Amino acid sequence: MKTSVVVTTINKPNKNIKKLSHGSKSNKWDFIVIGDKKSPKKFSLKYGSYFSLKDQKKIKLKFPKICKQNNYARKNIGYLLAIKNKSELIIETDDDNCPKRNF
Repeated sequence: MKTSVVVTTINKPNKNIKKLSHGSKSNKWDFIVIGDKKSPKKFSLKYGSYFSLKDQKKIKLKFPKICKQNNYARKNIGYLLAIKNKSELIIETDDDNCPKRNF
């Protein structure tokens, strides 16, 4: 089953994001991180896709262009990308949640 993990963040890659990235890779899931206005200019992941505000504007969808900055609704951009990538299951979490070992 095609699966995506969606996270929004304004932080640099912390231990939770790194664990989510690693777990997504191990499970062969897509890992989608949506940034916002306060997100760092440079954001690097070993596995997954990070979408800065600039990247979000390039997505061929209307919603990223009208969604307000600094708003939790930006997570919907991640959901839309997962759906566009034909994910059947979307796992949603936050960068302050630490995944368990069996993730």
